[in-house]
Amino acid sequence: MPKLVVGDFPSAFHGLVEIRKIKKKFLPRLISLELQDRSDIPQPFAFGYRIYEEKETDYVVSISVVKKDELEKLLSEHPDAECVVTKEVAFAASLFGKVPEDEPYWCMIPEEGSIRLFLVHKRCLVYSTVIPLYSEELSEADLEMINSALRYAYNVVGSFPDRCFVTREKLDLFKDKDLAVTFEGVDFEEPPLELVQDYNLLPRDILAEKRAQRLVRFVNYAVLACLLLSLSASAFQLYRIYSLKRKIKVYSKTLDEEYRIYSELVKMRERVKKLQALYKERNSKLKSFYCVTTAYSLYNYLKGISFVKLNTLSFSNGMISVSGRISNTKNSSEAFLNFLYMLESLKNQGISVVNRSFDSKGSFSFVIKCQS
Repeated sequence: MPKLVVGDFPSAFHGLVEIRKIKKKFLPRLISLELQDRSDIPQPFAFGYRIYEEKETDYVVSISVVKKDELEKLLSEHPDAECVVTKEVAFAASLFGKVPEDEPYWCMIPEEGSIRLFLVHKRCLVYSTVIPLYSEELSEADLEMINSALRYAYNVVGSFPDRCFVTREKLDLFKDKDLAVTFEGVDFEEPPLELVQDYNLLPRDILAEKRAQRLVRFVNYAVLACLLLSLSASAFQLYRIYSLKRKIKVYSKTLDEEYRIYSELVKMRERVKKLQALYKERNSKLKSFYCVTTAYSLYNYLKGISFVKLNTLSFSNGMISVSGRISNTKNSSEAFLNFLYMLESLKNQGISVVNRSFDSKGSFSFVIKCQS
């Protein structure tokens, strides 16, 4: 079972961002490009996300963002972590089964000198803010700032929440105060992994590495079990071999005929190997011819796309390698969408791309496997 770690990140940011509607497997890359251009996002960053709303042409995405160095520090303390979320995400998720999904609600985490306030709707964190406090006992100025933030919910979800949840030990701080919503105390419980894994802050490469390490551990245990089974099976096989030797002596008269048949089979296998070698040589020549014709057609097609600047096109060992740059675009998001359009058009022509890359400057490369 993957280990869940809840982190307290001072730089944590939660909110909504609109992203052009594309295939969901490309959403993380497009969200990352969008966040790089935001001045209110800590840079460099790590993020998790969950789709809050799906429109006709866009996704409205709930994001959880932290500074990358803060995440790396936490991972150095918890090297076995496979899912890391912010304290805000964990607190909000602990209430998912207790509050109706369509009901918006506030959550608050009081700290020394400030409070973290975040809005939850449809199991998504849609807004967050940090409010500095002038007094530990909540002065009139403090209450005014808190109420102003609580009323801001209407600008985000179009309605005013009725409740704000806070840990039970902090509830007394807000009792008998003139506040815009009712405060309720709850016991914080770490939520199940499946409720928060969308907001996992681990970058995909690190997550894949940790999963691979877990798989290696599993394989090692499996190999050990197989070795033990093999030892048992070997003992059984030794007994069977002894029994077979006794049977061979009984049927020794048939050994000469069986040896003749075996010799014929060996000769037949050698003839089959020769035929396979001839077939492989023929297939190799056909593949080389196909690669030449495919590379020529691909070159002419890419040269005809206005926004594609082709740098190199080469082929070897049955693979065609292409590199270039997406030009005439306003920003990196538009360049990435044009890159996806180019790949989709190649797919529609029956050309399958087996490897591809794209960076924020618009440079791209991909590889095509020749098929005869």
